[in-house]
Amino acid sequence: MSIRNVYLFGQGVVPGIVIGRAHLIQGASQYAWNQRHIAPEEGSVELDRLRQAVDASWQQLEDIKEQLAGESKDPGHILEAHQMMLRDTELQNSIEKLIISERINAEWAVLRTLGLWEERFLRIENEYIRERFSDLRFVCTRLLRTLSGQSATEVTAPPPDAIIVAQELSPADTILLGRNAVSGLITVRGGKTSHTVIIAKAFELPTVVGVTRAFEHVGEGDLLVLNGHKGEIIVNPDAKLVSVYRAQSHRMIAKDQALLEKAHLPGMTADGTPVHVLANLDFSDEIIKAKGHGAEGIGLYRTEFLFMVHEKDIADEQVHYQDVRELLERWPGGGPVTLRSFDLGGDKFPLTAQLGREANPALGQRSLRLALAHPHIFKAQLRGFLRAFALFPHVELRIMFPLVCSVREFLTAREILLECYRELVTEGHEIPDTFKIGAMLELPAAMMIADLLARHCHFFSIGSNDLIQYALAVDRGNEKVAHMYRGLHPGILRMVRHAIRAAAEAGVDISICGDLATEPIPALILLGLGLRSFSMPPVFIPYAKDFLRTVHLAEIEELTAHALTLPCADDIEAFMRQSLGDRLQDTFWSEILEK
Repeated sequence: MSIRNVYLFGQGVVPGIVIGRAHLIQGASQYAWNQRHIAPEEGSVELDRLRQAVDASWQQLEDIKEQLAGESKDPGHILEAHQMMLRDTELQNSIEKLIISERINAEWAVLRTLGLWEERFLRIENEYIRERFSDLRFVCTRLLRTLSGQSATEVTAPPPDAIIVAQELSPADTILLGRNAVSGLITVRGGKTSHTVIIAKAFELPTVVGVTRAFEHVGEGDLLVLNGHKGEIIVNPDAKLVSVYRAQSHRMIAKDQALLEKAHLPGMTADGTPVHVLANLDFSDEIIKAKGHGAEGIGLYRTEFLFMVHEKDIADEQVHYQDVRELLERWPGGGPVTLRSFDLGGDKFPLTAQLGREANPALGQRSLRLALAHPHIFKAQLRGFLRAFALFPHVELRIMFPLVCSVREFLTAREILLECYRELVTEGHEIPDTFKIGAMLELPAAMMIADLLARHCHFFSIGSNDLIQYALAVDRGNEKVAHMYRGLHPGILRMVRHAIRAAAEAGVDISICGDLATEPIPALILLGLGLRSFSMPPVFIPYAKDFLRTVHLAEIEELTAHALTLPCADDIEAFMRQSLGDRLQDTFWSEILEK
């Protein structure tokens, strides 16, 4: 008899609550047995087999892309990245070299190469970079399937509304599962930055990753409750729990739909104070979802992600032009579109550019520093921005520099941008001079000289994630100190207050695009400090707008004034929770953040 109410936990990466039967997909370990030594004369045969498998695997991905063509949920750019990895010269040379030098068959050479590359990737501490090894493993697994004469996918047709349980899912398999209308996904491996998660979000499949004990406790056909908000799995829940979670799921679906229907209404407080709610985007194709969720503009477009998932040349002006052109083509107008120049270095590197790693990357040559150290790359991006803007002069374009540290640094970057503008006009491009230039405030030093920067900027955007990290000397990815990463720390709030006041006195727009914008209590305190513009992932926008309509500005300003007299983050949070009472507890904005 199955044990009832077994709780498993992982990382909730796509929100939603679903109930369904488990369908287990085992890993690709079945390929390990197909290893053999070959005679010298067989080397050319194995090389031919490898090359044919590369071509066939590339075509399999092409076929899936064609099936998706024209769909709104089209993550074809990720499949394209896998196609490029398949034909990567270094990868193919590594496999071919092993076939010849070690006299082993193609399957064994692929497995050996995968193992060698894994050693490299696992030495890298950053989660995003480690997740790129998952992409390599998916590509090699596809090659092994093809070499072994097996199906192009290990995903068989799952039962209706199944919840998939797998060691790991490739993006291609996730697409096929999404098209088969499964209810949700559970994986043992994987993180929030993986391409599989990006696709699961596109298909709105509730997903929990990192459930390390899944195969110990879940059997084929077991009844599961999957809570993608909290990262919680319940195996074989009793009837009472099923009833509770089913009611909660129905309630949230109904609430989601109700909020979407009024998401187009302007953001404001209960007393009519306007509050602009903008969207953070990573890729241009997210802009349609942003508008549908009520975005009143694009507060942050992260231009570096294109180069972290595509093997595109970051020094190619045409690539930057095409990316921004696609973004502006999709934007229906109304509200600003804010382009951030590339925020690379530190823990984020493009697939192609050879940028050196550093011993202490968070304090090294990253973001704007990296751009100024490579002016030919920086200018290629800025020229691409401006050329695209020439085609859409009606857009309220904003160009923002990340990790600004000093006035001199900002003025140097601004002059390079204006130099690009002058060059393009001389070359015959008709580019309006209406674009605005701004700075991200994400270093304590920049926050404290906001009054000096405001003399030269058109706008500010507070990047709270890095601000908290640098101000508190806390790496939130380090489990030993993650509990100290507190956005409500009085020191953080006082710096933010200083920057908001400096912006107001200079008549400079200021917004926030970090995670504090997505948390109800910090967002309300920022509102009380005078902030009137928030930028966040599209999924949060309907919730944020709805909650803002429940509060009066005078009340929030009074609560904020008292909160800033309290000595620590815990006291501030407790005071705000007690003061807001049921309004905070009942908000779905709060519920969507609960982990």
